[in-house]
Amino acid sequence: MVKDTAILGALLVGLALPTGAGGMPDDIPPEIVAYKSELIVIGQASEVGQPAELELALPDEAKPVKGWFRTYKVKIARVIKDKGASEAERDKKTPEDAAEKEAATKPARGTEIAVLACSDPPKGQRRTGQARPGSHPRLVQRWQYVLLLRSLPDRPEYYLPSNPMNYARARGTEVTRIEKAANVDAWPWGEALAGLQIAVVAAKSVLPFQRQQIIASGADRGQGPAVQRVGGAHVQAVVALRNTSQQPITINMYKWDKFLSLRAIGPDGKTVEHDFYKYYRFDRQPDFHPKYTATIPPGEVLFTGPDGPGQGRIGVSMPLTPGNWKLHAAYSSQREAEEAKDGEEEKAKLWTGKIESAPAAIEVRKLPGFGPTPGK
Repeated sequence: MVKDTAILGALLVGLALPTGAGGMPDDIPPEIVAYKSELIVIGQASEVGQPAELELALPDEAKPVKGWFRTYKVKIARVIKDKGASEAERDKKTPEDAAEKEAATKPARGTEIAVLACSDPPKGQRRTGQARPGSHPRLVQRWQYVLLLRSLPDRPEYYLPSNPMNYARARGTEVTRIEKAANVDAWPWGEALAGLQIAVVAAKSVLPFQRQQIIASGADRGQGPAVQRVGGAHVQAVVALRNTSQQPITINMYKWDKFLSLRAIGPDGKTVEHDFYKYYRFDRQPDFHPKYTATIPPGEVLFTGPDGPGQGRIGVSMPLTPGNWKLHAAYSSQREAEEAKDGEEEKAKLWTGKIESAPAAIEVRKLPGFGPTPGK
């Protein structure tokens, strides 16, 4: 039995945070925002349009959103990522074919693009509910920004989500952070097995803690319980799975199979394992069903937690002592797809095996004034 005397982090998978128009949480790691953005540029607003009421099919929204939007003309200074150009290169048949596709899709330095963003309505007009007051972008013409943009179906403009992670002044540290987040190949991927590999990104220790742990009840001595102080750290990370093959891969996301694990290795070589599934009710597990699977297209990334696909951080409390630790995640599954019954469609073959990420470095700091360090 454990009695906490400090604020402990809950397990956060796919954080349920407030959203603006666009459907993504307002506080998610830049790696996820950068990956989901089709175009990332450094640019300056050369023209600011007037608010207009539109109904748009926005990314990550189940149905069209009606609201007030403002159009910005953005002059591009540099392109950090252009998914359209990358796909043209991947699908090329000849070098000439690739060059033609890239020229047709890639915004070049010095060109202008139109960007739509949520806006306040004109004075006297009714506000719609898709964006909170002050939550939308407001680009100043004299400043340069790093913009993480989404494509819009059947429209030439790009969409700038209201998530503050999608836009920032183009200062050196901010640009470096976004460049690092957008460089998917540089994430700490482990070795691929049968076309699948795993990485831990955006890993950090956010808060050390101490708590009292009961080690003996004391009832046999007529005394209160005996306790000792133990400590650790709240760790946050994002787990990504990537398909490196040329064919779709279907993976098992049935949490009762305990497909995800996490461990940390300390400076002294000590290993701390975290059990995501310790408190799950396995006596109430449903039968396996194809809905507990996910398919990753060739070259694409799936973000996941112990419950299945998500787009947020995993947050756990681990008994880590102060120092530099290396975080590893592993995905494993031995479940094979069930045979289709008469009249059913053939079920996708499930990937089987075990893969582990390369190490992601985290630093655990000592909590000042909180007694002896854990393990001392």
